[in-house]
Amino acid sequence: MYKRLSIGKKISLGFGIVLVLFLFTAVLSFRGFTGLGKATHNTLAKNELIENLIQKEVDHLTWAAAVNELFTNDAIHELKVQTDPTQCALGLWLGSDNRKEIERIYPEMAGILKEIEPYHRDLHQSAVRIQAHYNPADPTPARTIFNTETQPNLHKVQELLTRACSIIKTDVGQSNQKVQSLAGTTKYMVGAISLVSVAAGILFAYLISSGILTTLKKIIYTLSEDTEQVASAAGQISGASQSLAEGATEQAAGLEETSASLEEMSSMTKQNADNAQQANLLATQARNAANEGAASMQR
Repeated sequence: MYKRLSIGKKISLGFGIVLVLFLFTAVLSFRGFTGLGKATHNTLAKNELIENLIQKEVDHLTWAAAVNELFTNDAIHELKVQTDPTQCALGLWLGSDNRKEIERIYPEMAGILKEIEPYHRDLHQSAVRIQAHYNPADPTPARTIFNTETQPNLHKVQELLTRACSIIKTDVGQSNQKVQSLAGTTKYMVGAISLVSVAAGILFAYLISSGILTTLKKIIYTLSEDTEQVASAAGQISGASQSLAEGATEQAAGLEETSASLEEMSSMTKQNADNAQQANLLATQARNAANEGAASMQR
């Protein structure tokens, strides 16, 4: 069926197939890169959440260090730290809609965040108790509160925040594996289809060029045969013309001979006429002489 197609249709078919393959490659690449973009965006958002939780842990370590300066810095006799657990960065985040969104994405974090709340509350309230029991002359009661309440609650908040970060880190690791797998699959598919497209282009170029060459050969062969036929016909026409020329020459020679014969016959006819006229004159003269002779005899 392909051989029956014209050259124009073969070219259109070849370009059409190659164009479809390249279009499919473009669509596949677009979908792959779009998926990679979304996965990368989600991974960045999760990493940002991990950094946010780590920053809140660091903030509370800094807070605890500021409380501890009450016992290590003789110039400080009053705590200037946040004692309201709902107003620090972690407290504000625990009361925000972001927490609800995180619990929706990671249901297992709901229990961890719920468990953080009492330890976080007691951590900030321990600062109030330390300030109330602080005496520069005898800081032991306040230090005891720091050691028995502040530090244990701080360690528990750190532990729970670390567990929450671990859940997100595990998900980030799985997301990274999916991104790498998607990138590898997209790269393989795009490469494979590109190779198929190039191979198809080369194949159709070969088929089309072969078809054109075959057609040209047929045309040249046909023209060669026609040329030979024209040459043969020209030879025949030349021979016929030569025969006609020879015949015309012969006819001209015959006409010349006929003309000469006619002239000779005309001359002979004229001579015969003259001879007849002389004979007629001689006959008239003889008749007259005879008449005269007869008349003389009658006398």
